[in-house]
Amino acid sequence: MFKPKVLVFSSYFLPGEKSGGPVRTINNMLVLLGGRVDFYLITRAHDIDGERYIGVPHNEWVDCEGGRVYYFDGGLFAFINVLLGLRYMRFDFFYINSFFDVFFSILPMFMRRFGLYANVRFVLAPRGEFSMGALSFKSFRKRLFLRVSKLLSLYRGVIWQASSVIEKSDILRAQGKVRDVRVAPDLSLMPVQEESDLSCGRKSSGALRVVFLSRISPMKNLTYCFEVLSHLTGEVVFDVYGGVEDQKYWLSILAMAEELPPNIRFNYCGVVPNDQVSKTFAAYDLMFLPTLGENYGHVIFEALASGTPVLTSDRTPWRELSVRSAGWALNLEYPDEFVRTLQFLVGLDHDDYIYYRRAAFSYAKFVVEEGDAVDMNLELFRLA
Repeated sequence: MFKPKVLVFSSYFLPGEKSGGPVRTINNMLVLLGGRVDFYLITRAHDIDGERYIGVPHNEWVDCEGGRVYYFDGGLFAFINVLLGLRYMRFDFFYINSFFDVFFSILPMFMRRFGLYANVRFVLAPRGEFSMGALSFKSFRKRLFLRVSKLLSLYRGVIWQASSVIEKSDILRAQGKVRDVRVAPDLSLMPVQEESDLSCGRKSSGALRVVFLSRISPMKNLTYCFEVLSHLTGEVVFDVYGGVEDQKYWLSILAMAEELPPNIRFNYCGVVPNDQVSKTFAAYDLMFLPTLGENYGHVIFEALASGTPVLTSDRTPWRELSVRSAGWALNLEYPDEFVRTLQFLVGLDHDDYIYYRRAAFSYAKFVVEEGDAVDMNLELFRLA
């Protein structure tokens, strides 16, 4: 059986904990497909905030679960030398996990354009970077590069991976008429727990424990949480977890927190280690993520898999939350709907609330056990 040799380009990877869903997407891919695909991965030797990994060998190939990884530590010219050396490793595919990353996407694409990887197929997963919300940030530079890349035919012949039909539409809108866009959903792993573990503390009528766990950036729309929560009655705890990416934005968050009414208690709790995410979610009644856009939303899956219902925007693939009684995906243009949903949850007692907790867990289990995401990702390389 043909076992494709694939080099994965990813800005960040484990043991990093601060860069969000793409790290988990790629790790899950290696774990689930590593027996049928020969994976190599090149990444940075530090996390998104620049914190260097301790005890991780740099600038050499080391084994990881599902493949091998190269933690690059150096500057631009050193990275170009690494890219040149990759020609001799005879890969079948380069799998690029970004569109706008200079080192881990744009440089390999330019080298391909000038004939340095003539026998390698390229698969590019933009990871939500073409959503309207994502393109609205630093829009001038992004749209300029989109225009230049089309003039240079930089992406001619590339296979595009969309993690949902929503992202496929985003790719087609940003790239125009491209030949090959394939939908292959992001891969998820259920945490090791049973449905009997779901009741972590009792839910009291008149109280609600709300968690936001994600990167703290404008894209995740944390300010919207404060705007909505300030209208609630009852005792609400609002705990925020995640790495701060934008200090100016964070200062605006802290200013909004100061204006919350006394019944809304805000806490910033730092970054959650990867192995504690499920346990952290299970301690709350609701995960609130009014994101401006997600190509998949691993953190949504992780909340559901922990038995925690989710309140999010309708700009993610998780459109069936309400149908499954696992949460709510609402239109950001109608904040009153968010207020009504949250106030409803505040009023629930434990016996009524536990129904939603069990439904959230069941939906996550259905996604993993009944979906065909593994086969779709495997065919992404085999058919190409």
